Amino acid sequence: MKLTMTKKVILALILAVLFSAFLIFIKESYPTVYSVCVNIANMVGTIFLRLLKLVIVPIIVFSLMNGIVNLNSISSLKSLGFKTIGIFLLTMSMALFLSITISYNLGAGASYSSDQFHAVAKAVTNANPPSLTENVITLFPDNIISPMLNNNMLQLVFIAIVFAIAILGLEDKKRQPLVQGINNLETVVIGVITMIMKLTPYGVFALLTRTLATQGFALLGAMVEYALIMFLVMIVHFIVVYIPLIKWAGAHLFLFLKKCFPALAVAFSTSSSSATLPVAMKVAEESLGAKKTYVSFVLPMGTTINMNATAIMQGLAVVFLANIYGVHMSLYDLIGAAALALMATVGAAGIPGSGLITLTIVLLQYGIPIEGIGIIIGIDRLMEMFRTLMNILGDMIATVIVAKSEKGLDLSILNNKEV
Repeated sequence: MKLTMTKKVILALILAVLFSAFLIFIKESYPTVYSVCVNIANMVGTIFLRLLKLVIVPIIVFSLMNGIVNLNSISSLKSLGFKTIGIFLLTMSMALFLSITISYNLGAGASYSSDQFHAVAKAVTNANPPSLTENVITLFPDNIISPMLNNNMLQLVFIAIVFAIAILGLEDKKRQPLVQGINNLETVVIGVITMIMKLTPYGVFALLTRTLATQGFALLGAMVEYALIMFLVMIVHFIVVYIPLIKWAGAHLFLFLKKCFPALAVAFSTSSSSATLPVAMKVAEESLGAKKTYVSFVLPMGTTINMNATAIMQGLAVVFLANIYGVHMSLYDLIGAAALALMATVGAAGIPGSGLITLTIVLLQYGIPIEGIGIIIGIDRLMEMFRTLMNILGDMIATVIVAKSEKGLDLSILNNKEV
């Protein structure tokens, strides 16, 4: 029987726990064996992390540019695009706000902090953090190469947006080859990410083995805490954001969720917004009553831009890992991290594992060791199934909202129990 990626990751998680317990048990009696095994796990885990870092620059540049240039024109960006992106940014901003606020007030990860983690953090954190004015100045790069070499993600976001808008301003004959080229480049990057994600079970096993064998099993509690807080934030986001929007669209809550179920089931099982797109478009048009024009525009864009649950993960993970590693985050840092996480989430491709890729962008920007991914990666694959479900639900809600605002929503279909 062929195992799915989720089952492989869960198996890797279980094996890592068992193997780590074995290593801790033999540590005193066979120190050489312990040392060799930990070093091999460290090597494999480090290679996996380096591969994740490899795709950071291309994924944020090409995905973000692709999401903008496919609006076809600046006039589209101003009208329908403005409404669509507006609802996406509103819901994702709320997701980030709730995630950071709840996780910060609950002290996510703080009880698992230790001097050993602090030592790791000091090795990668600047001694003198930049001031607010310096942060504003550094938003504007003086060349293209430097942000790529220095992992300055805010500058990369700025470059991608500026060049994408410039492409939109070109006449159609000149623009289309560039748009096609960006589409092709993003496809290549997604292909590379897909290959890297196939290594996830090995990365999970190596990173978790290294972490548990050297730090102890107290971190299992941290993983459970991380999962529980994420569930809490997603529930709050559903109540505070999703339910009011569904009601505003004129839909009956439980009937709306029932009609969305086919798409949500695919999202949950595949952990891929892109793979769910065909089913979601069919449901939005035939069962929710949105006109094809708006379904074809909003949903494809939503799989790239509208990632509410991914935004929740970004906000929680930043606070969680900063607390574990003892990296102090000021109010300005939290606001900046939220803004960068929002832009990183906008550029996230709708494929399994992209959330971890974009998380590294924020961690690197704020001096939080990306080794921390090893703490959450084991549980994250399971959580990704629920996040994808919530992302797709957000896309479908946004489609209905935009269609209604453009008078392209048939309420008789939307609230028809037979359809």
